[in-house]
Amino acid sequence: MAVYLAVCAGLSTLCLLIATVFLVVTLVELRKASAALQEFVERLEDKLDVLHAAVDALKGLPNELREAASRGGHMAAGILHGIRDAFFKPAPGRDDA
Repeated sequence: MAVYLAVCAGLSTLCLLIATVFLVVTLVELRKASAALQEFVERLEDKLDVLHAAVDALKGLPNELREAASRGGHMAAGILHGIRDAFFKPAPGRDDA
C-alpha cells in the first residue's frame, strides 16, 4: 500500500511539474506574441496617420472637380457664343441676344 501511495504521489508530482513547464512555455510565447502585436499596432498606427492625411487631402477634391467642370463649361459656352457671334450674323428682324 505504501508503494501504491508513493507511485501516486510521484505521478501527481510529475503531472504538476509538466503542467508548470507547459504554463511557463505558454506564458513565454504569449509574451512574444504580445510584443509582436504591439509592434504591429505601432506600425499600423503610423500607416493610418499617413492614410488619414491622404483622406483629408482628398476630401475637397469633389468640390474642386465640380468647380473646374463648371468653369470649363462656362468657358466653352463663351467660346461657342463668340464663334457664333463672329461668324454667323443674325437674320434681319431676329434678335438672338
